[in-house]
Order: sequence, then structure tokens, then C-alpha cells
Amino acid sequence: MFFNAKDFTVRNSSGKKEKFEYSQNSVQIENAVSTYGIQLDDGRNYQINFPKSNDESMGIIKDENGNPIYTIGRKDFVKHEDIFKFN
Repeated sequence: MFFNAKDFTVRNSSGKKEKFEYSQNSVQIENAVSTYGIQLDDGRNYQINFPKSNDESMGIIKDENGNPIYTIGRKDFVKHEDIFKFN
């Protein structure tokens, strides 16, 4: 998954790239934890949550009901356990 300012690209299991355009439709910051709402051009809504305060290097993409569906990292692949491990 590769994010740009107005779109992102996903490589599916067969290796084909799919591009999705989106717009940001909300921002919530609570206790220095950021969550951004995005809406795809086809109407689907997602939340991009950065659960570590003041750290947007790794996060979770959630569906519109708040269920986690993907983990994301700026540099490397990140597992769910990596995001929530104790330091």
C-alpha cells in the first residue's frame, strides 16, 4: 500500500496494482493520538488511526465501524503486535 496526498495504491494477491482516490473528511486528536477519516471516490469510508501519541510512523486502517483491517508503516511492514507492544 502506497499513500499519496489524494490517492493510494494497493498491490493485490495476483500482483496487479489498483489505485484509489480519496478525500480526507475528518480529523480527531485525543491525548495526542490522531485519527483521520478518509472517503474513497466510490463512497467507502475508512479511519487511519495512529495509536501511539505523537508518532505517525505506524498506524492502523479501520473500516467505517472501527474494525482494524490493515496495519501501515512509513518504512517497514508492521504487525499489529508491533504497534501495541510495551516499550
